[in-house]
Amino acid sequence: GFDMASIGLIVMYGVAPTMAEDLQRGGRGGRDGLECLVLTIAERWAYENLAETDADQTPNNKEERVERAVVEYASTKKCRRSFLALANNDNTPTACTYICRACCDNCTPDFDLSDFIPTFTMDSDSDSDSVPKKTQSRYRPMRDREPIVAALRSWTQTRHSCDPVLRTFPMSYILSETAIAQLAREKTNTFRIPRDTTDFLQEDPEWHTSHALDTAVLETIYGF
Repeated sequence: GFDMASIGLIVMYGVAPTMAEDLQRGGRGGRDGLECLVLTIAERWAYENLAETDADQTPNNKEERVERAVVEYASTKKCRRSFLALANNDNTPTACTYICRACCDNCTPDFDLSDFIPTFTMDSDSDSDSVPKKTQSRYRPMRDREPIVAALRSWTQTRHSCDPVLRTFPMSYILSETAIAQLAREKTNTFRIPRDTTDFLQEDPEWHTSHALDTAVLETIYGF
């Protein structure tokens, strides 16, 4: 086996064929007890789940071999750490705890790879005019997120307190803090119809009927 204690970065070019192999590869890092970033550069068909969304596309050989769970892991918008714990049948209290700077790219607002990987700098002899321009972020600016977070929290609390059935569940049953952060992070044009919100959060039809069609949440998501 391959056992080195000082690995702090693992880059996988393409998804693993099985969840077991993905866990095995990622498990090679952080054996010294320090932080390790596991980065998967997934194929487009895996990340966007094209096998189901495009009926005219013929799957390639690797796509046919890859476990369905791997595709779901690549395209999920929920916590990747929780996904891995479930895939590994790990129900221990510490399965989803972490001591590093981030849980995963889905759970950590403003997740930025440059926080973990040193930023590439051009050679000093390069022409200064050739420095690439900074690309526009696909996310909503931080200064615009706070009122959305506050409004979504208020809406969640109101829904929870006004419904005797919902009061028997935690407020996260309606909208978790992770979901609130994700909704606030996305730009307005991400959500054009109520179904976009449900699909984005990967919620079920019951959630869609009970919450996504609520006037207050629609005004919050589309009104900013």
